[in-house]
Amino acid sequence: MDVLGTSISIGLQYGVPLEVFVNKFAHSRFEPAGFTQNPDIPIAKSVADYIFRWLGMEFIPGYREANAPQRPISDEGQGIRDVGREDASPAPLAPHPTPHAPTVKVNGHRSATIADLEHAEAIRDAHHANPSPRSVLSPLEHGLEGQEKQFAHFQSDAPACDYCGALTVRCGTCYRCFNCGNSMGCS
Repeated sequence: MDVLGTSISIGLQYGVPLEVFVNKFAHSRFEPAGFTQNPDIPIAKSVADYIFRWLGMEFIPGYREANAPQRPISDEGQGIRDVGREDASPAPLAPHPTPHAPTVKVNGHRSATIADLEHAEAIRDAHHANPSPRSVLSPLEHGLEGQEKQFAHFQSDAPACDYCGALTVRCGTCYRCFNCGNSMGCS
């Protein structure tokens, strides 16, 4: 573990972005693995997995929002971390709309102000009027980009293949290895 720490330190000193290390070592699997007391990383697949996911959540903007487990919002769980403090006041869960801005339901799930909706529509219209070169993809590139996103999502909880050791992908109730073709969990 000391060698890994030293190599990461040298890499960061020579300009290798932290995102590269986090993307490479997050979700790496080996023992010891198990539950943690960190609410943002409830299960670690290895010590390196925990360290690099923690580094990502602490030092990479937007990583926590993209990778933290989704918890239901409820009034009962509010202020759980502040149990031992007398001066603790619960943090607001969401910004409150101004009294002058009427709120509406978006897709029947959450409320938003009309100003928020107008802002989102303006951004969408500007994007469609002036598409960036990255947003104009050929059908092949669009398909590959979608497949990469799909595999990235599926690999977050998949076990390693018991035949070749590569990460597997969920296929229904089974796991399939796209490296060697092995199927796990199916009869």
